[in-house]
Amino acid sequence: SGSIFCIIQLSSGELVSCSYDNTIKIYNIKGLQYEVLQTLNYHKDIVWKIAELKNKVLVSCSNDSSIIFYNKDKLTNRSLVNLVYDLLTKIIVF
Repeated sequence: SGSIFCIIQLSSGELVSCSYDNTIKIYNIKGLQYEVLQTLNYHKDIVWKIAELKNKVLVSCSNDSSIIFYNKDKLTNRSLVNLVYDLLTKIIVF
């Protein structure tokens, strides 16, 4: 685990953090209790920021010079598919 750089609350209520250990974590929060629903390990370096866009899309940026887009519905179902990696622009889409 590493230092957390950013935390946001999604429109659906979950919290999402990004951190020094190259991960993004999605949490279910109930009062003062929480559980990690999912850990995403797609960046190769520190994850600095994450944002929720329209149409249930999350986007993260990292020290590895990549931007990754995640389909929130697919994350909820824990089935990440449709990986597209563009080597020229370093944009990854899930």
